[in-house]
Amino acid sequence: MKALNISCKKAAEYMCKKEEGSLGFWQNFQLSYHLLVCGLCRIFKQQDQWLKDNICKVDEHCKGCLSEEDKKAILEKLR
Repeated sequence: MKALNISCKKAAEYMCKKEEGSLGFWQNFQLSYHLLVCGLCRIFKQQDQWLKDNICKVDEHCKGCLSEEDKKAILEKLR
């Protein structure tokens, strides 16, 4: 059971890796278990997904507000 327990910091790291497609089976299992028992990480995951889903809306709203270089820098920091 101890092998299943991961920290919230490690869970956030695994969520990022999962988006990139580089999360292994065991890590995915650990993440799923952590999300099952940790309400704060479930909220974090929902908020992260909301940001990803809505970043394009911000881009549409702010056409011309930021240079392409600035947009790329922001997107890289969000990943």
